[in-house]
Amino acid sequence: FGIPTAQGRITPNELFLTHHAAPVDFVTGTAYILYIYETFAFAVALALFARAPETRRMLRRFGWTFLAVNVAGILTYYLYPAAPPWYAQLHGFGPVDLTVQPSPAAASRWDDLTGIPYFKGFYSRGATVFGAIPSLHATLPFVCFLYARELRHRALTLGAFAFFLLVCFSAVYLQHHYILDLLVGLAYAGAGYFIDRRLRRPPTPPHAPAQPALT
Repeated sequence: FGIPTAQGRITPNELFLTHHAAPVDFVTGTAYILYIYETFAFAVALALFARAPETRRMLRRFGWTFLAVNVAGILTYYLYPAAPPWYAQLHGFGPVDLTVQPSPAAASRWDDLTGIPYFKGFYSRGATVFGAIPSLHATLPFVCFLYARELRHRALTLGAFAFFLLVCFSAVYLQHHYILDLLVGLAYAGAGYFIDRRLRRPPTPPHAPAQPALT
């Protein structure tokens, strides 16, 4: 996913290190905060406003998929630890420094703009630095989009997809994920949704034995 420049090929993350603006910092930082609340809002909306039995069952399915992709993601962090872009920028690709503390990276610009130390406080309590793969910031909004499609509400589907794209862009822009991390996150979301669809598919009834022709 390199971008050709006069200095050679660079990643999108490296491009955004020098090309950023305060309005974009604000929008991306806000999206990075709201991504988890979108998940809760979708679940609450299903619980409060769903009338059809199938829609009510969707809430249970959505909850199990949400749990499954989160557990799978956290397990991956410890089975396959991967550094985020900001770590590579500060410490390079040499021996791993396990003493490094989690960092808000470019999201700290949102704190500076608003005067609210949200990201600095949030990441100071982070459990691990090496949890870039998969990007759950990409996984969860995509899960919301997949289930929103089942409601067949055009505005809701388009809104969920637009927010998913914004969070993905924010993850790269704010130096928290590479594009590869996002793609793995999408694979986790797709796998969770596919498994849910397979589990809820009714079994195919057995074929009735052929009846002898009447003569």
